[in-house]
Amino acid sequence: MGLPTMHEEPAGRRSGQGEALRGETERARALAEAGRRLAAPGDTSAKLWETARLAARTVPGCDHAGITLVRRGSGLATPVYTGPTALAADQLQYDLDEGPCVEVAREGVRWRRLVDTASDTTWPRFARGVRDLGWAASSPVRCTRPRG
Repeated sequence: MGLPTMHEEPAGRRSGQGEALRGETERARALAEAGRRLAAPGDTSAKLWETARLAARTVPGCDHAGITLVRRGSGLATPVYTGPTALAADQLQYDLDEGPCVEVAREGVRWRRLVDTASDTTWPRFARGVRDLGWAASSPVRCTRPRG
């Protein structure tokens, strides 16, 4: 018997490969649609709220979502969030100047992942703080608006 791969579920909870692929495809389509909506004309605030709610509903294991905005001259802010711990986690990152959202926003990387708050060494102060909020992981993704 080989080592389990990252995509295997514990025995008794395995779903078919086709089902898993369909789920991933549906999530990718939903998030791509959210990106198109963000780029379209309209009420930016409403679109941000819709995107945060979509992420919380669509991403497996996601309990809460927030959107970090980079504002010229005033730093980072979280104008929308689906639960108070999402806001608290973002504020903790801003206060500590460390964490996956801060890195995605400031360094321009596409995404970062904090896999396990109990063992993370990349952002140790942030990991400890969000673990106290009940978080197990965090996976921010960079979204950019078109220029012009």
